[in-house]
Amino acid sequence: MQHTPLKHCRTGASGKRCLLVCFLGVLSLGGVAYAQTSRTSPAALPPNRTEEITPPLDGHPQHNWERTLNEEFNGEKLNKCWRTSYTGNVHTLGGNAEQEWYATPGDDTGFNPFSLSNGILSIKAVPSASQPHANAHGYPYLSGMIMNDGCLAQTYGYFEIRVKVPAGKGLWPAFWMLPKSHKWPPEADVFEMFGAPNSRHEGGVGWVHTGTVAGGIAAFNSWHQVNIDQYTDFHTYGLLWGPQTMIAYVDGAAIATQQTPKNLHEPMYLIANLAVGGSWPESPDATTHFPAVMQIDRIRAWQYIPWRNALK
Repeated sequence: MQHTPLKHCRTGASGKRCLLVCFLGVLSLGGVAYAQTSRTSPAALPPNRTEEITPPLDGHPQHNWERTLNEEFNGEKLNKCWRTSYTGNVHTLGGNAEQEWYATPGDDTGFNPFSLSNGILSIKAVPSASQPHANAHGYPYLSGMIMNDGCLAQTYGYFEIRVKVPAGKGLWPAFWMLPKSHKWPPEADVFEMFGAPNSRHEGGVGWVHTGTVAGGIAAFNSWHQVNIDQYTDFHTYGLLWGPQTMIAYVDGAAIATQQTPKNLHEPMYLIANLAVGGSWPESPDATTHFPAVMQIDRIRAWQYIPWRNALK
């Protein structure tokens, strides 16, 4: 089967980084489509001026908003809508020089990176050498990711995660979005963080990176310093994505805004992952504690009803 390589290069405060994703055709995945939308000229849609539209920050109801996803991780295993590799059975992003292989429970790795307890999804990363019977496909680390391609396809809205991320050099947790079309770009990053600063002094306590791979301004595609310790407690990270404007939030406070890039007007799905190593965060070292655990309390999505109605 032929595949289409999707190459991602970014410049900005983070310097240049590239990733290679191979989507091996288009998978037909089961599940319920929570939101199905199509391309519409943004000029035909109601504006999302911040003084007019308040998103449902941290779940607080707002007029004209409809919840399209409410994942509380209350079960004993992952909801069937969450897939544990990228579309096309891709288990790592080699273009980033990432060092993890994303395992799926029951696969040939023999490693389960997921556990659910008290409404928390834990994603664990470990050195492959610590799992002597595991098949890590030649990668030095095993880790986990979830994505809901095939269950959620939404254009515009508010997307939010409450999560605690692990500290440690070379750890790279993220919550982001890719297009249902499987044609890259665009991409929208609700957050990316490092477990510790790299050699360029990017990342670390209180530093959150947001961005879009579809154009956008440097002030949005950048690191932002906020008054949190993301390694010791849970925090909420959100993205308001509208036809004219995008706003990133941490704990309900806006940290960055930009005009919506011209090619970011199509249905997207969600990804949460714990990457290890790579040319941007750099490699773990002797100070990195394993197992490293990313703990997700909830993932939510909402649609602004006037935007949805205009897309029909």
